[in-house]
Amino acid sequence: MKMEKPAEVSLLCMKNISVKFGSITALDGVDFSVGENEVVGLLGSNGVGKSTLIKTLIGFHKPSSGEVYFEGEKIYFDSTWYARSKGIETVFQDFSLAENLSIYQNFFIGRELLLVNKFFKFQNRKKMHHLAEKYLREIGLTRNIKLDEKVSLLSGGERQLLSIGRACYFVEKLLILDEPFSALSESSVQKVLRAIENVKKRGISIIFVTHHAPEVFEIADRFVILENGRNYANLKKEDTDIKELEKLLISSRLTVVKEMAAGIAHQIRNPLGIMKVSADVLKRKVSSYNKHKDEVEKIINVLSNEINTLNHI
Repeated sequence: MKMEKPAEVSLLCMKNISVKFGSITALDGVDFSVGENEVVGLLGSNGVGKSTLIKTLIGFHKPSSGEVYFEGEKIYFDSTWYARSKGIETVFQDFSLAENLSIYQNFFIGRELLLVNKFFKFQNRKKMHHLAEKYLREIGLTRNIKLDEKVSLLSGGERQLLSIGRACYFVEKLLILDEPFSALSESSVQKVLRAIENVKKRGISIIFVTHHAPEVFEIADRFVILENGRNYANLKKEDTDIKELEKLLISSRLTVVKEMAAGIAHQIRNPLGIMKVSADVLKRKVSSYNKHKDEVEKIINVLSNEINTLNHI
């Protein structure tokens, strides 16, 4: 697939990023960039490496190779807090909320507003409550719930709104949204889209991660598609349309299927190899069984060892 050159002026530039987890290669030489005040849709089916790329950027995963540049400076983010200090806000699929804190405390977590006098510092709870209430109501929190209630009382969609609202409120340079609409109603989606558009109007760049092209098509300037941990396509919005974009996504999935089929065909020519793969799959599945888990693991380990021995005869 022909790749477009990245924007000449890049806020973010990730070059040749590879990430390995043991023998598994999650990302294989991925290039990714975001221009100033640009919205990039990061697309691909589940498991192709979209979230891994984002988590590598902000310090959750350490890259095996590659370089990251932010505002022209070579940098390595070793934590989300460091990324935040550079103006990057991320909305994760798991929402990243503190269950023991209230709704408004979660909104301002790590950025509490303070009242300062000559001797003491106090949290300005009244102002934090007011600002969180105002902003969350604007982006779609409609239920009659007090913001000093525990966040555990919120539904999945309401938690999503809280996470998105917090990120949109505090972001300074780059907003990262990982599957932001997964738990939202259609009415909430429209309000959040308006909030995202307002973030762009502030001159902020956005990475919108999704496997569903229509979610991001209207607001994105460019689309990057990943396939099996590698770059597949990089298209400007003016060079495509929603139908072509969805065809590319289908094509990328077919590429993965072809590679899997080729791998299976190779293993079929090697019966001991396919037995080993089956044993490895069983071993990974065992973690879901609590009863007699240790005994099952022992059996599978013995099976794997015997197959490895046979492979070397």
